[in-house]
Amino acid sequence: DHIGLYDDVFTIQEGRMAYLVSRMRVVDEVNDYERYMAITFIDFLDALGRIADMKMLPTKEELAGAGFETIFDWHKSGAVTDSSIIVRRASSFPGIQSERALAEKVELLLEIIARAVYYDPKHSDSSYSIENCIKLLQKIDKSLGS
Repeated sequence: DHIGLYDDVFTIQEGRMAYLVSRMRVVDEVNDYERYMAITFIDFLDALGRIADMKMLPTKEELAGAGFETIFDWHKSGAVTDSSIIVRRASSFPGIQSERALAEKVELLLEIIARAVYYDPKHSDSSYSIENCIKLLQKIDKSLGS
């Protein structure tokens, strides 16, 4: 878990559940094993939405009230389960309807992921931008031969 998404509230078990529930069904998993083991881009997007919905993410107001400029500052501070910053909402439990828009939660989750990919503790002074993050991802993609 390079990004550090797992914590006391969002566990590995919940991450696996998000992955498994997001996968499209395969009729014959024996003869179509490769398809059975892979996820599509749509499956991936579905899993991101499920993770954003399950993960306890603060609102932008809660972040500002706690003195954090960005969601990533909060994330890397270790205050993820600090109940003085964020109160566990009933909607973090399965089956309870959320009062927040999924788009808001996905945006916060994607910011954590993008900044975590870009973040280098040895060079923490380097400024983050989505353009720099995309360049880094393209460099990594090229080095992998894609």
